[in-house]
Amino acid sequence: MSILYSLDNVTVRWPVVTGSSADSDTVPALKNLTLDLNANEFVAILGENGSGKSTLAKLLAGFAPDVAGEIYYQGKKVENYGRQAFEDVALVLQEPQYQILMPTVREELAFPLENMGLDVEEIDLRVKSMAEQFGLIELLKRSPEELSGGQITALAIASVLITEPTTIILDEPDSHLDKSNNKELTNFLTRQKHKLSVILITQFARSAQNADHIIIMREGTIAAQGGPTEILNDPALFGARIEPAESSAEDSIHAGQALPEAIEKMPAKFVAFALKNVRFRYPDGAQALANVSIDIGEGEKVALIGPSGSGKSTLGMLAAGLLTLQQGSISISGQPIAELPPQELRRMVTMALQFPERALFEETVVADVAFGPRNLALENIEAITKRYLYIFNLQCLKDRHPFTLSGGEKRKAALAGILAMDTPVVILDEPNAALDPGGTDQLIQFIKTDSARTYLIISHDIIFLSQTCDRVIGLNKGRVVCDLPIGEFMANNEMRAEFDLSE
Repeated sequence: MSILYSLDNVTVRWPVVTGSSADSDTVPALKNLTLDLNANEFVAILGENGSGKSTLAKLLAGFAPDVAGEIYYQGKKVENYGRQAFEDVALVLQEPQYQILMPTVREELAFPLENMGLDVEEIDLRVKSMAEQFGLIELLKRSPEELSGGQITALAIASVLITEPTTIILDEPDSHLDKSNNKELTNFLTRQKHKLSVILITQFARSAQNADHIIIMREGTIAAQGGPTEILNDPALFGARIEPAESSAEDSIHAGQALPEAIEKMPAKFVAFALKNVRFRYPDGAQALANVSIDIGEGEKVALIGPSGSGKSTLGMLAAGLLTLQQGSISISGQPIAELPPQELRRMVTMALQFPERALFEETVVADVAFGPRNLALENIEAITKRYLYIFNLQCLKDRHPFTLSGGEKRKAALAGILAMDTPVVILDEPNAALDPGGTDQLIQFIKTDSARTYLIISHDIIFLSQTCDRVIGLNKGRVVCDLPIGEFMANNEMRAEFDLSE
């Protein structure tokens, strides 16, 4: 088997902005990396948030800055590093919305084929075939702006695979895909195994089980590598998620460490909220929600499940006041949110979006976490900020620009900023997507032991939901199709199979 990539003492440094352009510096993301990857192998790369996985993906596709060391590709030394040296390598970013360019789904799928000079009939055949594989056939006329996070990820993957690349690099595609699309992606990669070079970055052991070669990254270096049996069965190398112990979130997160002084919480007087006969349509007329009515009681932790495009994120954004209500009513503690001043609404409910980088805009992590509490004129802002930086292990990153963080670190910063606002109602959209297993367990413990807030958690991760929520609401095609206690849902194999959550 021929060697596809050979890296010899490669170091990659990223610029770090610490509050102003004058403070720019660089930090090593990969350190003296030496690695060989074979052609037509399925390689899975795992590791903690910030360990260098995404940097390695960008390096192998020709997108990394400030590269030192020697790189060989297909047996030839890369003399002029850049995208042109890896033109037959396709990369799906961890933040896939950034690579969506065209105004409709069909045009996005057709665009790379048109650049290849294919005729219209061939383009139409490939677009239809790929759209069917990834559940996009009914969305071809839709704008990408109207798609769910899972649909955006599916579109990004489909628009890359449609070009039939010789090497494909996928950066955590399984973090946003529903189970159906994850199965389709797995089936596609299985069919292409040993015909196509696949490099998959993932946080899930199940996604790496069929790999030929697994690499564990740690602090910009390779901590271990080998076959799936060797790596995945060694808990010292790969810490798979386990049932969290029955202890407080803060004790679990920082065992043996003193937690910063607790912040007195706001009175939970606006906690219960309700949606009555809510309907919502996108500008093209597509229905996202159809006559949805939900009551959520004070202190409940409710899971919202359903396939990609079922209306989950739309419901969350409506409930948070981030989308304008078209029909029906939404109220918090009996007060219609449409009648509340924006500042008062922000004191009652807030939402962590599915793609956290959309919510990060300050020049440092600490400023971003402090923005919400400061905007709400909360007291003890410095103590609040310190507390949530501590809880999410962001102290050492507090002076970094949010855009220089890894995907998982961005998500932690976004979650810290949302929870620091201390609103009685919190809506979380795929909160543990891109988090490593340790970060996921920390978040589970925090939510489980937070009795002062009401949570609506949107997720495809049934393990996460079973450990955090006490109730499940299922959506399909914009309608509520189940509403059960979590224990009853988990015991109902037929219902779980209906939502493709039977495993």
